[in-house]
Amino acid sequence: MKLLLFTGAMVFALMASSQSKEAIKEPDLDFFKHEVIANIDQRIAALTTAKICVEAAMDKSALKECQKSLNEERQELKKEMKKAKKMKKTNG
Repeated sequence: MKLLLFTGAMVFALMASSQSKEAIKEPDLDFFKHEVIANIDQRIAALTTAKICVEAAMDKSALKECQKSLNEERQELKKEMKKAKKMKKTNG
């Protein structure tokens, strides 16, 4: 009988500790999801701008300018993401 009570108490304690660990991890997941969504939104905005530029292009040189500006935007986003990642490593 004592063994059964002890086993039940241990199972309950393990379940409670695993739930508290999950509760701690959830804010990190929400923060990560928010960052990923923000990055995707930035990419979508850059692609939308590029699409408008390509649609408005009248000749090949204008098309090249659109491609050049898109590449510059991509490089800027890439640098920002690298900076953010580096800051996380140093802070975390």
